[in-house]
Amino acid sequence: MPSPRSRRRTTFAEIAAAIAGCERGQERNLYPYVRDLFVNVLGYRPGDLLVDTADEIGGVADLAALAPSGLTDRSGAPLTTRWLVAEVKDEPGVFRHPASRERIFREKAKYIGLDTAWFVMLDPECFVLRPVTSRAAVCDPARDTVLLWSGLTEEAFRDACREIHAEHSAINPRLEAFRRGEEAHIAEVKLTLPGVEDAALAEPRAEFYTALRTSAELVKLASHRALETLAGEARVIREKRDDFAAEFGIVEFHLDPFRLAGDPEKIATREAMNRHREAVGEMRRIVRRQHAAARLGCFTLPEYEARALGETPAERARNAVALLASETASLLVARCLMLRFFEDHGFFGGQRYLCNGRRRLPGLARALPVELRVVPARELRRSRPPRRRALRGGRSRLGADVRRPAALHRHRARALLPLPFRFRDRRAGRAQRRLWPVPR
Repeated sequence: MPSPRSRRRTTFAEIAAAIAGCERGQERNLYPYVRDLFVNVLGYRPGDLLVDTADEIGGVADLAALAPSGLTDRSGAPLTTRWLVAEVKDEPGVFRHPASRERIFREKAKYIGLDTAWFVMLDPECFVLRPVTSRAAVCDPARDTVLLWSGLTEEAFRDACREIHAEHSAINPRLEAFRRGEEAHIAEVKLTLPGVEDAALAEPRAEFYTALRTSAELVKLASHRALETLAGEARVIREKRDDFAAEFGIVEFHLDPFRLAGDPEKIATREAMNRHREAVGEMRRIVRRQHAAARLGCFTLPEYEARALGETPAERARNAVALLASETASLLVARCLMLRFFEDHGFFGGQRYLCNGRRRLPGLARALPVELRVVPARELRRSRPPRRRALRGGRSRLGADVRRPAALHRHRARALLPLPFRFRDRRAGRAQRRLWPVPR
């Protein structure tokens, strides 16, 4: 039976001896020594270890190691994930034999979360380290690291368990593998299988729904923060639009392409026309610098504020941002699911546009239809070899001889550039004509 611990730092030899000397029925007496193993040997902070604590879905692992997720909640507090979970048994050799190890692992796989990368199994004879990806995934016992307590030194233990040291807790092995282009873990959780009853697929489906709910919450959180950042600028732009409408009225207002015109009855005098022209120019500059905020403030937020509930305008404004964030997250998740459906069922052939890691698809921009290209016009012009153009003489208004291209970009841009860039190139064409005056 393990002796009571003192307040001094417990050495690895003492921890190994206490675990190896545990008798049946004294499993809970092992928890303090397992905790000291992770704190004193693997470098974890005591606050990053949870002993016999339930998770968000009700699973109570004997020990869980928390790791930073890189995200924060709405209050700014960092979010953590259960990077490692451990199962402790007081039966000697129960994890040393592959058959009993696999049986217990399947029973305790419910402790594995969406971001859990390692599963530790520990008994009085051995320490087993297993990499995991999901609850429903099939694990290869050949990849397990099995260490016997008998004759095990601290250096050998540290070297064998270097991947679960505290300094590596922020590394997600699945994410790193995905970024390297490995596709082994894509679609490994099967929702349907031929010849398999629905009852046998209950666990994979529950894991899928948990992942879907978590993804939607994270996307909603990110959308809410982005909208809160833009909302202040958007309301300032809307106030300027309202000031313009109060002074001149609004007959026409568009953002892309920008068009703003006041009521002719309110700009009948020359002075009013000059103020109108200055106000339109100022609004054009604002929209050009903050196009997303202008669209949000002038068109999107008013619609959601009309739908949102609240007793005061400030409360309705906050609820409108939350409502827009919820609908944005739902739309993004729905589109990702649609792409995954098309990829998994081979609608794109061998191409993957969502689950492709960091791999780049060469020539993708030119393989898409012209209306779907998102390539700047200057890149398209750079990719084409320069063409020789016929030049013809002329005389400018000042009397100097000039030479200008026989054909300007305007019609060529309309024929070759995607729709989003045609208006931009037409403006460039007008600037070009001002540089090359037409001879008289």
